[in-house]
Amino acid sequence: INNAGFGTRGPLVEEDPAVIASEISLNVASLVDTTRAFLPDMLSTGKGALINVASTAAFQPVPGMAVYGASKAFVLSFTEALAHETK
Repeated sequence: INNAGFGTRGPLVEEDPAVIASEISLNVASLVDTTRAFLPDMLSTGKGALINVASTAAFQPVPGMAVYGASKAFVLSFTEALAHETK
């Protein structure tokens, strides 16, 4: 179960670039890395399931949380693409 993530609030232009990078790293890159680590064995054995937790922000972005919403939209799109890719 991939459920890690965090979000910050505030205008994008006032966000600390290091915090933005950390948010993207945790919410997006960690998801991809974790999936790539476990998926090969799951596919070769035909066992297991991926459960990725996103947020309603994937559908309804919240002002002041642009990076968070975009990262959760990534989770949704990534998950849907993998579902088709691994059928």
